Amino acid sequence: MIGKYSDEAKKIALEAATTEDGLIMWYGSLGGMNIQAGEWEINELEGREKQRWMDGLVQLLSRRLIYESGDGMYELTTRGWQFTDSLKTTVN
Repeated sequence: MIGKYSDEAKKIALEAATTEDGLIMWYGSLGGMNIQAGEWEINELEGREKQRWMDGLVQLLSRRLIYESGDGMYELTTRGWQFTDSLKTTVN
């Protein structure tokens, strides 16, 4: 199930899995785009860096590991939880 995923996609999913709701937020501010998953947050993303993280989010969406639950809000699917479990297993 792991296959080829970017480091950013893995980071987003793993951080989302640190909470019970598996929530991910992607939102804009005056300084750029921000992403938050679990307690982890990265702020003021712009240009290439913003696109790298957006590509990670798109990977998770296109493989149905997350779904959009609201405007800029995403949650892990059952498959997403299984993915993070398999990532944790390969790391340990």
